Amino acid sequence: RGLHDACQRAHQELGISAPLGDAFEMVELDPAFYAGVLGQPAWLKSTPRPTLRGVRILSQLLCTEVPSPPANEPPLGPGNTPRERITSSVASRGAPCQVCHSLFDPTGFALEAFDEQAHLTGFDTSGSLKLQSSGETRPLAGPHDLGQALATSDDARSCAVARAIEYLLQSPLRDDPSGLIDCIANC
Repeated sequence: RGLHDACQRAHQELGISAPLGDAFEMVELDPAFYAGVLGQPAWLKSTPRPTLRGVRILSQLLCTEVPSPPANEPPLGPGNTPRERITSSVASRGAPCQVCHSLFDPTGFALEAFDEQAHLTGFDTSGSLKLQSSGETRPLAGPHDLGQALATSDDARSCAVARAIEYLLQSPLRDDPSGLIDCIANC
């Protein structure tokens, strides 16, 4: 009974209609939002803002080196949505902030469909993903597009291989002079 009550509360918190019975039942969720890891509440809650989500995707899923934030990060600016508040804050801080935020904010904005508690917001989810290896920028219309862009990206595949090797070696990779990552990722 405790598990059932906990599941009911979780569904209510996320605004998802849950089955009323005690038996396990499949629940249909909108795949435009809830497809893959990036639409999972645990992942979304661990990175509550679009900027942090963009940084995490680039650094952990694409192995892109992301500069550290300034020690005294100023508060967000005015606006009704996180995108508006981030954009106004970054614009007021000038070129150094704009350069870095232009790397990760467009990716994080694709997940603006979810707030910090993983509830659907109804906010604009357009964004983009810049791939380092090709220099290509892929437009994104939301979480599903972001997931598809990552799933079909050579950068993400190579990063997954690198992360697996790091896990096996229990040590971060500094470089790959022998081309092992490229060989495994593209075999």
